[in-house]
Amino acid sequence: MTWEKIKKGTLFTIYMVLAALMYNALDWSSGGVTIGGFTFMYMYLFGMGIIGIALLAFLVDPRVPRAWLLMKYVMWICMPFLLNIFISLIVWVIDRSAPNVIIRGTFFSVYQILAVMTAASTLYLFGDKGIVYNLIALVLGSSITMVSAMLEGGGAGEFVSQFITLIVSGAMDTGVMMRRMEMTGHTYAFGMYIVYFILFNKGRRRDILALAAAALFFVVEFKRSALLALIAAMMAGVVLRAARDGVRKIFVSLGGLLLVLVGFVYIWMIKSGFYEMLMDLLGVDTMGRALVYTNASSLYEFSPFYLGQGLGYVSKMIQTGELDLGISGSILGDLHNDFLRQFIEQGFWGYLLWLLAMFVLRVRLFLSRDTTLGIIAFTISVFLFVTFFSENMYFLFYGNVPMAVLMMGHHFEEQIEKERETSTWL
Repeated sequence: MTWEKIKKGTLFTIYMVLAALMYNALDWSSGGVTIGGFTFMYMYLFGMGIIGIALLAFLVDPRVPRAWLLMKYVMWICMPFLLNIFISLIVWVIDRSAPNVIIRGTFFSVYQILAVMTAASTLYLFGDKGIVYNLIALVLGSSITMVSAMLEGGGAGEFVSQFITLIVSGAMDTGVMMRRMEMTGHTYAFGMYIVYFILFNKGRRRDILALAAAALFFVVEFKRSALLALIAAMMAGVVLRAARDGVRKIFVSLGGLLLVLVGFVYIWMIKSGFYEMLMDLLGVDTMGRALVYTNASSLYEFSPFYLGQGLGYVSKMIQTGELDLGISGSILGDLHNDFLRQFIEQGFWGYLLWLLAMFVLRVRLFLSRDTTLGIIAFTISVFLFVTFFSENMYFLFYGNVPMAVLMMGHHFEEQIEKERETSTWL
């Protein structure tokens, strides 16, 4: 075995240990460590470890074109998170908010920027192989939880029994083990991987195995909202792949604007009470969400003059009991609606800018660089859009790492060569 292979093997092993622990840390009895009055979640610390390895690798062997390309990608993907901070700073200055409110609110976005940087570090270390390596770590993280659930909850037989019940009931009847698997927060990550490997499968054995692994754990950690997001993203991806180049750009532009419009109409529906009435009329069981959304109506106004409350406001209202989660509070534990959270915290115009950055601008940036990258960015954006209606996906670290890996990683080595050709200084 050559020295080069030993180095690569060691790097792969260290990364896999850190990434697997990162994806499993939420299942630990102690979620983090408190330093100087601030609690740092273990998953963020492991993510920082991966970033640290990439920085060390850059110092030892600086691959400038690769790093430059990733810096651009990171800025594109982080636009919505940076926008959240900028808009919130304006609100905090106007309200003369206390420093602890500003620091706490800022970290909501900082953690997700950390997720994107973790994804970029993965790609810097391994190139486009990082897509599969990240999935392997995700599978390992879920597997550790699954084995632990079996050992503590009655064995493999009971696990299979609860899994069958979950599927037969359409996720309405979840046993203790299935609930624990759902709480890993990996379902949406596996869903995005399924979309990617179905639409962009090159027929390689590696891709087929990756798709099978993602599909298996997606079903084990099944959530109805994730299935709806998967179907919507697949439909968008199939249409885009079948369309001509000119039509694709029109579809992405109009599709993004349609998502923005729906995002605004949705907030109006909630505020006006039409959403709750419609759910009752259709007989849809929102599992207490409609009641929570109605209770949240006192926190905002649907008006161009509504400027927002700043990052972290909704969580603060929940923790202080000022936002009543109703009888399902012990089950929901949060707002479970990223659109409503963004409107409350960012205000009318901030919400509009956020929607445009999230579903139009960054997709257009990837599309302008490469057609396939644009398709991937749009299909994943559609996936996220659907989850935002009923989940806390936007600030989900375990969702944003795979999201960024998939948006940045496709044909990564080819994009580096393209960067060399277009940037004369590299």
